[in-house]
Amino acid sequence: VARMRNGYKQKRDILAEALVSAGLDDCTPDATLYVWQKTPANMNSVDFAKKLLRKEIAVVVTPGAWISAKFNSFDPGNSYVRFALVPSIKETKESAKRIKGHLK
Repeated sequence: VARMRNGYKQKRDILAEALVSAGLDDCTPDATLYVWQKTPANMNSVDFAKKLLRKEIAVVVTPGAWISAKFNSFDPGNSYVRFALVPSIKETKESAKRIKGHLK
């Protein structure tokens, strides 16, 4: 359990540092299998997910709008994407490198 917990922490830290380096808000969670990242101010969750899917970045996320419940007409997930920390540490480092190099 400790080894798995440490692995998730490493992946979280690698990803969070890359997202902040790319100019995004620091949304580092205390502990989780997911990182919920706030989208840039001019993008909704679906548009940001599409940007991350571009060939040069090629990182898959889930748009928050697709998995959040609406409250009246407000969709709290529309300004977030969800990264799952399931890839290996090596794969996370590669994704972080592509995010830093191409997301700005």
